[in-house]
Amino acid sequence: MRREINKLVRDYIPEQIQSKGETPTVRKLDEGEFSIELRKKLVEEAQEVVACSTKEALIEELADTLE
Repeated sequence: MRREINKLVRDYIPEQIQSKGETPTVRKLDEGEFSIELRKKLVEEAQEVVACSTKEALIEELADTLE
């Protein structure tokens, strides 16, 4: 089964995919692309923070945003 994510992922994600027997296709972004994708990721994380309904969820999502 092939899935396309097309977004910025943490360094260890490709290794986790490989550990499941799958072969991820990754590429290193240039500085401009990285800046754009990092901003998209921040917006995504901020939306998750806004959607939190409990203090515990809020703390967890804020920690994710800082990572």
